Amino acid sequence: MKRVMGLVALILTLAVALSFTGCATTKLSEAFDQAAVEAKAKEVIDTLNTGDYEGVSMMVREDLRPQLSASVIEGAVAQIYGDAGPFSSYENISVVGKKIEEADAAIALVQTKYGKQKVTFTLMLNQKLELIGFFIK
Repeated sequence: MKRVMGLVALILTLAVALSFTGCATTKLSEAFDQAAVEAKAKEVIDTLNTGDYEGVSMMVREDLRPQLSASVIEGAVAQIYGDAGPFSSYENISVVGKKIEEADAAIALVQTKYGKQKVTFTLMLNQKLELIGFFIK
């Protein structure tokens, strides 16, 4: 039950972040460096792959950390791809822009391959490259 609640909290955090301006995405703002966004997305996923959920939680914007705590992240990972096997590769990374509360944000959609399944991460970052949204499918 705790894992389900963690997953719900994770999804709600992303839903709230996306609801500020609807679902339309745009080209990445000039305020972002695409390579830096991609590198940060990989850093988050690499940190998840080592099991350092506290480290990932520390990458979340401070006011969102209660919703994306280490235990919430760990529960979501266990439930969604806990039996996926070892990380194999990054298959594709796409980066788009979005306005949230009048501020530019970057959304990285990262397709990965693990031993037994493919996993897609959607990571939303602010201009400080802090996580402000996080979804695993």
